[in-house]
Amino acid sequence: MSNWYKQDEEGDAVACDLIELGDSYKDKDARVVASDYVGKIHISTVFLGIDHSFTEGTKPVLWETMIFGGEHDGYQERYTSVVEAMGGHARALQAVLESEKNI
Repeated sequence: MSNWYKQDEEGDAVACDLIELGDSYKDKDARVVASDYVGKIHISTVFLGIDHSFTEGTKPVLWETMIFGGEHDGYQERYTSVVEAMGGHARALQAVLESEKNI
């Protein structure tokens, strides 16, 4: 199984070689799944392209949501599908919106 992946037109992961991965990194915006700001707080979900599962025989972990700033600064969650990543992004955004509402 490959450690390197690129996204197809639908955003799903497709195994590739290292050269294809490098080519896919030329357009950094193409790897952004979702990006939101709540004031100065940034919620970012991206396609990583390199399997972060580190366990043989499991689904590749290729997407990541992070929060930069605010109460949840440093929050990170990783996913095995673009659908999971979109849901995780929505949950992270909601958590930030709720915490900012209480300030």
